[in-house]
Amino acid sequence: MRFSLFFICVFNYCLIEAQINADHFLITDSTQKIKIALHNEILINSTGYNNKLLYATFNHRVLSEKDKQHLIKKPLKQHKIGGMSNQSLYIGLNTKQSALFFSVQDKWLLSSILSNDLYTLSIMGNSYFENQLANLGNTSAYMLHYNSFGLGATLFKKQDFYIALQAKFVLASQFYALDLSEGDLFTAPYGAFIDISTVSEERASFSKNYIAANGKGGGIDLFLSKELQFLSSLDSTPAVFKFNLEDLGFIWFNTNANHYKNDTTVSNIRGYNVLGDASFSIADSLWPRIDTLETTTSIFMPILFSTSFEKSIQKHGFKTSLIFLNNQAFSPKVNLIYRYKVSEKISAFATGSFGGFGKPMIGSGVSFSSQNILVSLQIPSLFSQINRRYSAANHGVFNLSLSF
Repeated sequence: MRFSLFFICVFNYCLIEAQINADHFLITDSTQKIKIALHNEILINSTGYNNKLLYATFNHRVLSEKDKQHLIKKPLKQHKIGGMSNQSLYIGLNTKQSALFFSVQDKWLLSSILSNDLYTLSIMGNSYFENQLANLGNTSAYMLHYNSFGLGATLFKKQDFYIALQAKFVLASQFYALDLSEGDLFTAPYGAFIDISTVSEERASFSKNYIAANGKGGGIDLFLSKELQFLSSLDSTPAVFKFNLEDLGFIWFNTNANHYKNDTTVSNIRGYNVLGDASFSIADSLWPRIDTLETTTSIFMPILFSTSFEKSIQKHGFKTSLIFLNNQAFSPKVNLIYRYKVSEKISAFATGSFGGFGKPMIGSGVSFSSQNILVSLQIPSLFSQINRRYSAANHGVFNLSLSF
């Protein structure tokens, strides 16, 4: 299966996720002429793995048997892992008729669904399945890396309402999709030999860099914000409803893309003979059938849809959002944020979320704002860093915007 197994095993430990807030780069204050904004967000998470395993792996340490048993004590039919990263630069310009903005983005999407046996195998090794058949089937993996260059503008702007649209040109340098529909692994008693049988389908395209990208495409983003004045009865601050639609588009890969269909049986693989001359004997019988086709292929971009509602009451602020992503490993995600205004320029945050690619998260953050600058840092996965046995979440969000 070429690098399929490597991809699954390594990917289990490096997963990410992101969302953009249009207020960071759109100019809504008529006195401002230019706004420059940076957005950086990254998340490592999983429904099964935790930070103890993550840190042990990266530090080349062996996880204790107790910690391994903790990871597999609650078997699931499938384990979902995945996420996104987003590094973005925005430049906004204010004109008499509209607010224009330019963007450069670098995004990764990774996701995978593992059978419970494959998840257990990655932690315990195949000795755990001695004289048993481990089911590797119904497993999938997906990877996409792309850069986009966008031009947008507010289509409609009033004091309490705006609609903004961005058109993007996309260059995709890395793409990989695996569907492991069937798969079995049998380990003989005492590890005398193993039998592996797989049926899978893969699509892949890899470029040296985004300049020579095999994939090209286009998409649009849509941002909407509306102040709800009728909910301002508690104080003078209105509630705000927001709607985001990001990456609605497609990517087309040229003939450098490969399509593999694998039907492989490897039986009676024997390892090292530690009592003899340590010779390595492999494949008494090996029947691989690999159909390779170089062809064009097209995919939808990872469309992200989100809605949010936020309200401030004196020094307190509340925000809730709902996020959807067209990825089979992603569950609808709910974010909850509480903000307390410590001073005129400094605010503290408490955050919570559930859904998405991994376990629920609890965290915190802080922001500094003045007339021309906004800096914010959030660590929504703080609890997972304190309690490493809870989950593998490592989530950080950094925003910086400058106005002139």
